[in-house]
Amino acid sequence: MAGITAYGAYVPRDRLGAETDGWDSPGQRSIANFDEDSVSMAVAAGIDCLKGRDRDAIDGLLFASTTPPYAEKQCASIIAMALDLRRDIFTADITDVLRAGTTTLKSALDSVAAGSAKQVLVVASDNRQGAPKGEAERNSGDGAVAFIVSDEEIIADQAGAYTITENMMDTWRSAGDRFVRSWEDRFAVEEGLERIMGDAVSGFLEKEGLSVKDVSKLALYSPDARRHGQLARHLGFQPEQVQDPLFGRMGNTGAAFPLMLLAAALEEGSPDQLLLTVSYGDGSDVLGFSTTEGVSSLSPRMGVSGYLDSKIQLDSYETFAGWREGWKGSMRRWCEMMPIWPFA
Repeated sequence: MAGITAYGAYVPRDRLGAETDGWDSPGQRSIANFDEDSVSMAVAAGIDCLKGRDRDAIDGLLFASTTPPYAEKQCASIIAMALDLRRDIFTADITDVLRAGTTTLKSALDSVAAGSAKQVLVVASDNRQGAPKGEAERNSGDGAVAFIVSDEEIIADQAGAYTITENMMDTWRSAGDRFVRSWEDRFAVEEGLERIMGDAVSGFLEKEGLSVKDVSKLALYSPDARRHGQLARHLGFQPEQVQDPLFGRMGNTGAAFPLMLLAAALEEGSPDQLLLTVSYGDGSDVLGFSTTEGVSSLSPRMGVSGYLDSKIQLDSYETFAGWREGWKGSMRRWCEMMPIWPFA
């Protein structure tokens, strides 16, 4: 049976926080430095995941991101070379949708279960940008996560999967857009998040013959902390069942977000727990994992918690703005599209 053999993560050390001049928000969020992008963060997460592992045993690498630095060039091949993996492996980029991370993990699980690979490295990484001083910018974060999927030395067995695919124009970024855009809030929540994710979770539980009370930890996607609490209650989960979404410490890391919460749950996990990770974006993926005895004996790594504890808070928001190439021009174009924007 296929499952997770190892995990790793990366969260940039730089933060915007309460003491950052011009940030005007009590919570922190992680931010990639001027020399970091989704690929460099993916490499760092891969290094963390591969600690103590034989890199020559990796048969494939799948990379998930909504913010790849290239429009036409495979990022997975860059990551594979930087990690010193074999040349004769399969690689692929899965992008353009927020649930790309869970889709990538499911693809790796299917490959191993089918016997076409023994070990597959899955990496998800994002550094999405919201409009300056807007809600999306405040609630977002930058980061990456990595998993080795195999059928040996498993720390978390695959315990079912369920997917809903549905086109939903609630959050998007067109070609040429620098910032994430979104539709009316109530429509996005009621018709998108609550309805689609509700159907996905209930479909998974029905398919696997489980109930909400059987779930030990829920790694749940959400655009912000308020909606995260609402969604968990809407789905019927108790607070102690819900993995800390890390808003106010890291933020929503896009395609990597539900998988980073899954990695955090594995860090704190004990044997015989049922973990669910639920993504969202033109549908929803629900992946279940049952932890084994190996979850308590994995060799030490930085992981999500280690990188969260290693941080430097920026003195000024203007420093962060200066790291975003073309920020002023992009802000001007955004203001032209949205005349009610307060900076216009």
